Amino acid sequence: MFKNRRVIAVVPAYNAERTICQVIGDMPDCVDEVLVVDDGSTDETRARALQAGVTVISHPRNMGYGASQKTCYRYAVEHGYDIAVMVHGDYQHDPAYIPAMIQPIVDGGNDFVLGNRMKTARNGCMPLYKIAGNHVHAFLMNTLLGTRIRDFATGYKAYRVSSLAAAPFSAFSNGFIFDEEMNVWAVRKGQSIINIDVPAKYFEDMSSVNWYTGLMYFFQTYWVILKSFFGRYFK
Repeated sequence: MFKNRRVIAVVPAYNAERTICQVIGDMPDCVDEVLVVDDGSTDETRARALQAGVTVISHPRNMGYGASQKTCYRYAVEHGYDIAVMVHGDYQHDPAYIPAMIQPIVDGGNDFVLGNRMKTARNGCMPLYKIAGNHVHAFLMNTLLGTRIRDFATGYKAYRVSSLAAAPFSAFSNGFIFDEEMNVWAVRKGQSIINIDVPAKYFEDMSSVNWYTGLMYFFQTYWVILKSFFGRYFK
């Protein structure tokens, strides 16, 4: 527990056999349970996570990044956790920063905490075109939403579970745009979202987001925002 709050680390994983045990092994003591959601992997991800002694839920086929998060968050809500932290199974995010990620929820009254990778992106070997894309994306998102978030596209996130329970996330996308649907819903509903700085660790061969996926993500994001202005989303 962390200051009397029950904490679950949720780990979406797809073909992460090389890194999943390292992610699990580096979890700090404040984490009460680790849940790995294996999204239809074709390698030994499930077997290695089970051998590490954590809870594993497997999708029968690859259903998508958003679908994995839905499974993670339903579990956190149904099992009465106070805080859920998402850490990717590819080890691009350091689990040692979980206490720093959840501190603003416990002491600061925040609802969503997003890990900001931009300060160390170059040292973490993130390509320049991805850094530039993230900065442009953040600028446009902040302009449209009236926020001051430096890294919307991060995969390192912490949530107050009561806020998750209020979100209609089951109706959101099963793909990558799920993240921005959550972000836009939170802003529209007055949830507090902040960034904290975390180190960037970028491995090109572990990224499932190619240039085409990134471009589609970009356009889909602004379609989500446009619909939110007209009240189609998040009533």
